[in-house]
Amino acid sequence: MEKLTARALTALYAAGYTTHAISPVTVALVYDNRVHAARVHRVVGTPSPARIERDRAGAEDAVLLYVVPRITPNARVLAAREPRVILVGERDGVVLSPDLEVVSSIGPDAVRGRGRPPWGRWAVMRVLLMTRVPQSQREIARHTGISQGAVSNALRALGDDVVRGGGGWQATHPPSLWDRFVTEYPGPGGTRTSWFSLDPVGEQARRLLDATTGGSRAALVSGDVGADAVAPWHIPTHGVVYGRSAVNLIDLGFSPASPEEASLTFVLPEDPTIWLTAALFDHGPVADPMVLAAELRRGRGSDLAEALGHLRSVTLNNTDVGR
Repeated sequence: MEKLTARALTALYAAGYTTHAISPVTVALVYDNRVHAARVHRVVGTPSPARIERDRAGAEDAVLLYVVPRITPNARVLAAREPRVILVGERDGVVLSPDLEVVSSIGPDAVRGRGRPPWGRWAVMRVLLMTRVPQSQREIARHTGISQGAVSNALRALGDDVVRGGGGWQATHPPSLWDRFVTEYPGPGGTRTSWFSLDPVGEQARRLLDATTGGSRAALVSGDVGADAVAPWHIPTHGVVYGRSAVNLIDLGFSPASPEEASLTFVLPEDPTIWLTAALFDHGPVADPMVLAAELRRGRGSDLAEALGHLRSVTLNNTDVGR
């Protein structure tokens, strides 16, 4: 899904669409039990009638979905006269679509957010929790994929929670650092789509893992299923998989679902550090335990606090975690 950006996906989800990739430039849009094949074009301004005619010639019966910087008055005129065109404004979060009775907007603040999340700092916290020996800034940079300068800034921001000894940096009090991470980290961000299948959730996650492409750790299991692989506590009821690229889940036997009804959530994460910290954890295609804990906090179930406590205890007391 090269041209359908995370901001455009966020706006579409807020408008009520569920999406999945058919090809790098074509997506299926599901709205109110209607499915459209949409050819995606990212353009710098409102497309002209001539541009639409050219794009329509190669799109067969597909809807044309244009991702534009923002919705202008000309875009509104275009949307009113073109029943097979959807316009999505990246900067203002506005969606113009014949499926919608009114213009849908999630607002510019929701699209832009409040600055870039400190992915590097949170990754440094995870590395120091998973390693049992002091780490140099160069080693931390290697495990997180960020620069040594960014590592230095992250360590400074962590203050008294970390300490530098003769051999390098380590957590001052690992349980406190764990609690701080789980409180602060909002999850890996990105786009989340919800799906349903009648198969056991572990089998659903494995089916999705088998379908991913892109080499080593092209996808990671998280949530209930991932936590069960690390610290078995209860029978998983909901699967979460992080992927590096879009996957056609309908071809895998899944149906689009609401978040409340979903048996599996597929995430294209924004946090680029989760792949290397999973490699450091070295537990197969499973996210690291702190990312698992953050995902569990989003979950459902009366025993959620017990599951989090069990994962915390096993991780902090397991000398085999990390390298």
